[in-house]
Amino acid sequence: MYRPRIKDASKVEKQPPDHYLSRHHLPDPDVKNDPARRGENPALPAVEPIIGTSSHADALRNMVRAASTTPRNLFLVGEPGSGKRFLARCIHQESSRPPRAAFVEVSPQTPEEELRVILFNEERRKHEGILGRALPRLARQTTLFVRNIHEFGFLAQTRVARFLIQNEQTAAQEGEAVRVVFSLPDPWEEIAGGRPMNDSLETYCRRYEQVVVLPLRHRREDIPAFVDYFLRSMTADRPPAVQKETMGELCSLPYYDNVRELRLILADGLRMSGGEMLVMPDIVRDEPAAVRALLANILRGKRSELAAAMDGLEKALIRRALLRCDLDRTRAAGLLGITEINLRYRLRKFNLQYPLPGNARPSRASRRSKPR
Repeated sequence: MYRPRIKDASKVEKQPPDHYLSRHHLPDPDVKNDPARRGENPALPAVEPIIGTSSHADALRNMVRAASTTPRNLFLVGEPGSGKRFLARCIHQESSRPPRAAFVEVSPQTPEEELRVILFNEERRKHEGILGRALPRLARQTTLFVRNIHEFGFLAQTRVARFLIQNEQTAAQEGEAVRVVFSLPDPWEEIAGGRPMNDSLETYCRRYEQVVVLPLRHRREDIPAFVDYFLRSMTADRPPAVQKETMGELCSLPYYDNVRELRLILADGLRMSGGEMLVMPDIVRDEPAAVRALLANILRGKRSELAAAMDGLEKALIRRALLRCDLDRTRAAGLLGITEINLRYRLRKFNLQYPLPGNARPSRASRRSKPR
């Protein structure tokens, strides 16, 4: 590519911005100071302890200790938001692995070319130049976290099966290999029986141990401990107090999205709390029950506030879609069948201020808003 020579030093500040340079495969001036962009694996932050006093929380602690001492692969089975990624990170950091050993996550949203580079290290420099960023490297002491393998395409499943075969051969020859932790919403037998899967992948996955993570509504005795932990982590000063009625209401919610939903409810409550007491946000407690109640009032001839009821249901559905898509607004808009601009308008309308997740790609609107 032709680059004109700059003769005047005052014109140096008029060079294109960083995102323009990265798209044209030019070197990044900050790459020497950022180990992640050099392709190295930065040290992970310390993982919080497993929260809860129930017997299931004790069983999860014992599972993490046992799994961290052996390089075996396993399945974590549980509903979305129940903490499967958190448990995988606990297993990774509890094991006797160096602090810079990578925790690599792949999902059905991972492009197939990126998946091939991550698993087999093929044509790494070419694809990293196209993407303008470094991709994580798999080594013998790496933990690979695979989310929802049943939603991968057939080609991606074939590549994962090939990687499992090579990884098992490496473990047999050298005694150490990549630990693979799968995350599934249902047991493997139910998922494999309901859709066509790669034969080699199904053969290997049937041999792995499955650990069931109970949903939050089945261990409600842990909710007060979660509330105390989240309030302390979200506030810099003294956290607000929680009244007995508010705690009882928090413990009675159905929590279809589990711990993730509880955290966002507390974030909304903190934003609305102006004093020393936590304010319970105005949310629809149970969407199916709210629809049934509205329909029952209509059938009985009772007056119903349709506008208020529909606003509450719309807010609840938007919140549910964001939780199901890990707060990724682009995916949530597609799940709701609306445009991302429309979703951002509704977020402002209902005052739903959720931060973008760390693993979410920037939205199309944010990419268009960058300076040229």
